[in-house]
Amino acid sequence: MKSFMNTFNTAKDNAAGDDLNLTLDDAFKLLEQEQLETLTKELQEHFCSKVLPVCAKIVYLEHGSLLDLPSDIMKKILVEMVALGESEPYGVVGGTLVVHFVLETPDNINKSTRIGRFPLKPELPSTFELHLTLFPSTQVKYRIANLVGKFQGKPNKLVIDQRFTLTKKKLYR
Repeated sequence: MKSFMNTFNTAKDNAAGDDLNLTLDDAFKLLEQEQLETLTKELQEHFCSKVLPVCAKIVYLEHGSLLDLPSDIMKKILVEMVALGESEPYGVVGGTLVVHFVLETPDNINKSTRIGRFPLKPELPSTFELHLTLFPSTQVKYRIANLVGKFQGKPNKLVIDQRFTLTKKKLYR
């Protein structure tokens, strides 16, 4: 009977330990998810406050024209940025974002314009660069909307396309 009670208590303790491990796993997953959301919000604020205004200036939009980056495309860019920077010593914030914008000239030649370099956290030394190339949308619906808006006196809207390239260049060996 004594060995049965020891076996029972050991099994009971193991079951409680498994519950504790599951609870800790859930807690760590929740903490990781919260940190990812916070990081994504910080990156989005940085992108909207620093990158997009410079992009609008450099691309030389007509006076009053708007630059539109749809939220779903912004999320894709941010998720990919985090994924590429995850393995770096300081994480994604230890990098510099280098933005290029490709415009099509009237001769149907793509011209890439460098928008600028944006350290994601200036107080940290950059250990890598993320090269982001954005393309304007050529969808007919946006061209028609701009044409109709022009007749109504509304400013043109340059919409960024869903295709983009994001590559990582390490600055160390």
